[in-house]
Amino acid sequence: MCDELNRLLKQRELLFGDRKCWYINKSNISGSGVFADKSYETGELIFRDTPIVIGPRSSVLPPACVSCMKMGVPLIACSKGCRLPVCSSECENSISHRMECQLLLEFSVKEGEFWSPLLYRALTAFRCLLVSDEDKKLIQCLSANKKTKHIEILFLKKELQKNFSDVEERFLTLSCAVLSGTAFETELGEGKIKASLRGLYPLAGMMNHSCVPNTQHYFLLENNIQTMYVVATCPIPEGMELTTNYSYLFWPTIIRRHFLSVTKEFLCTCIRCGDPTEFDTNLSAVECSCGGLILPLCAIDMKSDWQCGSCNSIVPVTKLPFANPSEILNKSETAQGYKIKYLSIMEKFKKVWDMGHQGIPYKDLKDEELDDKEKNTKELIALNNALKLGDSRMKGLLSLELYETLKEKMNRDNYIEDEEEIEWARDSAKKILNISID
Repeated sequence: MCDELNRLLKQRELLFGDRKCWYINKSNISGSGVFADKSYETGELIFRDTPIVIGPRSSVLPPACVSCMKMGVPLIACSKGCRLPVCSSECENSISHRMECQLLLEFSVKEGEFWSPLLYRALTAFRCLLVSDEDKKLIQCLSANKKTKHIEILFLKKELQKNFSDVEERFLTLSCAVLSGTAFETELGEGKIKASLRGLYPLAGMMNHSCVPNTQHYFLLENNIQTMYVVATCPIPEGMELTTNYSYLFWPTIIRRHFLSVTKEFLCTCIRCGDPTEFDTNLSAVECSCGGLILPLCAIDMKSDWQCGSCNSIVPVTKLPFANPSEILNKSETAQGYKIKYLSIMEKFKKVWDMGHQGIPYKDLKDEELDDKEKNTKELIALNNALKLGDSRMKGLLSLELYETLKEKMNRDNYIEDEEEIEWARDSAKKILNISID
């Protein structure tokens, strides 16, 4: 399997740079993985990747033009009868759309005056039928979810009059399972009007998950291709497995593992998930009535009892608000009589994102509000570092917020800030986010 993957990916080598600095090998995490063929420094580019297929997410509307993926423009149904939304005759006649349009017409799209939301939502899976034989082999090598029913196939069968052959339906089912298990979410557009997409990036898709990943990625549109750049978030020695993250890095362990179980069909057992304290951050902790912190006795056992570190009382997980982890995401700081540390962290994030934004510019913030934002931002950057997340994208975004906050404080006559701290925040944001800052 590893030899076949290396062969298939080697054919796309020009898409990953002049030198192949990675290789596929058996992983101690799961199946096969991507390994560093040289050492990398923090922030160093490891590889570029381009998608086998990319298109709309199956669950997201409003729509975009299926050719240029622009949103916020008038859309019309393709005049040839495929019932996909386009924004112009140029997009309707583009090479990429002509191929999918022709194939849809061969399957006899049901007639309708307007474009079909169901076909739009199933389009990315349908596009898998159009890829080359070598790319189909790559799709077969990527991780797939095990569920047997896929909404995209139901949508296609409802809108198409001709049945798929057994071979086509099996490959469509596999493609939907791979999209569910491996696709990366991305956005295309400017400002707040962006199309929500998902793409199968074959090399990045081979990277295994870790809640302490050593890479991060970002996207750039190059020659009309949404290209993924994967960079090191910490020093990576030669031979180390490259890992990515499939969940939200600041969720506590029980929520991360629940999310991964539901969406990716596995339970993570990485070093962070195995540590009840999450590297002494106690991110998963709930406050006991005695004032101590309650943590799980066994972090990787979803049914494990929890224990207070001060009074040693045992609390079954069913008595805690984490009994249904997905509900925690929308609760207040106190739930079921317990104060949850994670929710206080989320409140700090909300304050950081709101202050200086949400229609209230930095110049209109009070001095004490700027002080509060600076304090919260520094605490969250410190949490990022304590969780061993390195130069994560979140750290870059927080550094940018800190820079803007400190810059505003410097602009006020009654405040003088350490210039080295401002320079650090600016340089950190520039380096991690790959952006220019005046």
